[in-house]
Amino acid sequence: MNGQTDPRMFTSIHTKIGKNKRISTIYRKYENENFTSWRWETIVWDGDKIIDMAETGDINQVLEKHIEFFGKYS
Repeated sequence: MNGQTDPRMFTSIHTKIGKNKRISTIYRKYENENFTSWRWETIVWDGDKIIDMAETGDINQVLEKHIEFFGKYS
């Protein structure tokens, strides 16, 4: 997968906020010809629309981001 984002995503954590909103975290591989990196990507969804997102480096940061987004969007 030279110069592309690996399409394999592994859903790790979901948090529902009301009827339409949810927080999802995936562990995703990014790579190009110069590097390969795995990062946690946390996305806030409103239905099928992304309304916020953040990348983090470890599971503790993921949990902190879920708490932050939950407070912001609930």
